Amino acid sequence: MKSKRKIPAWLEKWQSEFRPCVDVCKDLETEALSKQLTPEQQEEVKMMIRMYVEIDSGIHRAISDAHKKIWDALFPLEDEIIKYWHENGYYNLVIDQNGKKGVKNLDFSVALSPEYEAVRFTYDESVFFYGLASYFVVKQDGKWGIVNNEHDVLVPFEYDDIYRKPENFSEFVLVKEGKQGVAYLDDNEVTIPVPVTMDAVYYVQKWDLTLFSKDGKWGWWWHEPDKSGIFKNYSEPLYDEIFVQRWQDRNMDEKVDDYIIARKGDDLHWILYWSIDCHEVT
Repeated sequence: MKSKRKIPAWLEKWQSEFRPCVDVCKDLETEALSKQLTPEQQEEVKMMIRMYVEIDSGIHRAISDAHKKIWDALFPLEDEIIKYWHENGYYNLVIDQNGKKGVKNLDFSVALSPEYEAVRFTYDESVFFYGLASYFVVKQDGKWGIVNNEHDVLVPFEYDDIYRKPENFSEFVLVKEGKQGVAYLDDNEVTIPVPVTMDAVYYVQKWDLTLFSKDGKWGWWWHEPDKSGIFKNYSEPLYDEIFVQRWQDRNMDEKVDDYIIARKGDDLHWILYWSIDCHEVT
């Protein structure tokens, strides 16, 4: 009988770091809702946003060196605003009117009028930045769905829970009868690339990669579609283990691409996270 290939020591730790996305979302939501801005802090935020808008509008009027100076001033201010919200919480952005819930933008304008039983608070600035919000996780008749600014229903109200993946505008974890999947929203077009049959969906920080497991097996999905016939952006849960190779752990002198490394039976494969290329790892 062929012996199982030994997993390299630099790989062993990574799969244990993949946290279920629902757990990450719950922790972030709880933290955000535990803090809220004072009226004085709200005024300070409004002032910073007015400055941001003025600088941003200046970019469109400037050219050459003047353009560069304005551009350089914009991003530090944006970072300052984001840091301020992270430190002080987003609770003030929930609208509660006659028992109905809605959402405000960072400048406290209305992003979603209060028409729902609950809002699944999405806990980071990417949804609320200056009127750019477009998708909202809300509850109606005891079930969760996703709507846009115009209250069009994009994902029907039939799920026990829905969470937007952190640091991502377009991917949402769907939970129904104990199973999980992923919805991908693109300009109000909705697809379900990961069916709601998985035991868990995992959060891999920094990557757009989505991992999931079912019956002890692992698979992945990445949002870039298969265009060439060569690259595959989805794998059924077929692998016994999935790890992440990071260039720092290989003691390399320069940055190179990160990879998934997957074990299936006795064989190890490396897989580019935007494609599949099953070369055996030596």
